[in-house]
Amino acid sequence: GDWSASNQNAWYLYADISPSLDAFYKFFTWFIIFAQFIPISLLVSMEVVKFIQAQFMQWDINMYTRLRGKTDKFCTVQNSNLNEELGQIDYVFSDKTGTLTDNSLDFRKCVIGNENYGRGETEIGRAAKRREEELRQQIEYEEQNGQDGDAVPFRIQRAYTSDIGVVLERNNNAPHVNFDEERKLRKQLKLTCIEKNTNLSPQDHAMMVRRFLTVLAINNSCYPVFGETGELSIRAASPDDECLTCFAQYMGVQLTQRNPPSLTVDIYPDGLDNENTKFQENWEQLCELEFTSKRKRMTVIARNLQTGKIHFTMKGADSEMIRLIDNYKSNKHSNYVEKYLEEYSEQGLRTLVIAEAILDADWWDNKKIGWAKKYTKFQEDTLIMEDTDKGHIKGSCSEQCRKCAW
Repeated sequence: GDWSASNQNAWYLYADISPSLDAFYKFFTWFIIFAQFIPISLLVSMEVVKFIQAQFMQWDINMYTRLRGKTDKFCTVQNSNLNEELGQIDYVFSDKTGTLTDNSLDFRKCVIGNENYGRGETEIGRAAKRREEELRQQIEYEEQNGQDGDAVPFRIQRAYTSDIGVVLERNNNAPHVNFDEERKLRKQLKLTCIEKNTNLSPQDHAMMVRRFLTVLAINNSCYPVFGETGELSIRAASPDDECLTCFAQYMGVQLTQRNPPSLTVDIYPDGLDNENTKFQENWEQLCELEFTSKRKRMTVIARNLQTGKIHFTMKGADSEMIRLIDNYKSNKHSNYVEKYLEEYSEQGLRTLVIAEAILDADWWDNKKIGWAKKYTKFQEDTLIMEDTDKGHIKGSCSEQCRKCAW
């Protein structure tokens, strides 16, 4: 302030404020500028503290988990920059896409037509049953005792535990399969392979089971790979595709070769161990519309080279699939599907809807109005990407995206 007062005539100084007010501004400006500076020794101390905190987190027995059939795990700290934020977390929400499951999916249940397959329970399902029982007990207690203030306080009688009424989990079936009714499902598959049943209607339950497993085997982006020992394994970029294909293989419908447009599916009526009754189906993949987070579905159109029929197969989220099915409400299976979809969701399971239409070859091959002509034109029109199509694969494209509209 004194220096500013003695140099008021300097051209580079602001002369419109008094020296005392100028001194006041500069004093607090100095604090604001230097508030961002910290000593190097403090940085070192903070890193040491965070490292020690990370060690305590890794030693914490409350964050230990016991995995059946796998190596038990403690908490693993990959980065110590989030220690302060972790201390503020009370609840963790997961969208079930692999954030907390390492993208390791197991097939547990399915409903085909009016029949449900799979009886196992999840931890979430057992917790829901316990909550229902506790609520029922409380309602019964209040009805018996009314509003009597001298009544004994309500106490929960926990009769339902994780060991009562629970089917043991089957985690030794095959990779990505945790299923407990394989015999029941394979019996239906075998019925379709008996010679006297070759004229079964596509709507017969046994044939629906075979169609279901076949769609799982061909509607995907998986590639079968034979190892040095001759054992077949499934390789896929999507854990969903890998899980579903492995389940179809375990049930006896095995994707053996994928060399687009050629697909080869081996069917084992008596299980994978019995090669004598195995037979082969050859398919021609005509079209594939990949899954995106915006479309919420994947479509594969294939021709069965034995029958010549066109199979329009689709799988995706129930909210999207139900909208696309013709006369869904009048379908005789719709009530069962909705019932079990809700039941599976309450048990914490991821759900997926599988659909198929069997069409005549003319639907694809007709040179005037066939879908092959429409699909070829669509490919030509979208060969050069427009601004509205950018981000289609990631699902971040615009509402006018031509590929999504198609």
